[in-house]
Amino acid sequence: MYLSNHSPIPGVADTITALRRRHEKVTESINHYERLIAEQDLHMQHMSDGTDASEQHDADDPTITLRAEPSRDEDDVKNLEWKKQVLEARVTGMERDLGGLFR
Repeated sequence: MYLSNHSPIPGVADTITALRRRHEKVTESINHYERLIAEQDLHMQHMSDGTDASEQHDADDPTITLRAEPSRDEDDVKNLEWKKQVLEARVTGMERDLGGLFR
């Protein structure tokens, strides 16, 4: 039971709907970046093992980019991890906002 069900407050339903959509979108973004990080980690592992990562993946996969510069890959991984942290912080904030609306 929510207070807004018994005492309607103008705009609350629209705000809740918008926050839920935003939460879903940010969660999808986090999942996307986690997959990219996992791919980059796998690629880095192959590079450190001395194996050719291009043999491990389908050539038609557009998300995997092989580079001869490991430092750029490391920078990309750090950048993706930073973006993940930012998105997770946003999700936490939205969850707090949604929790506050339902109390």
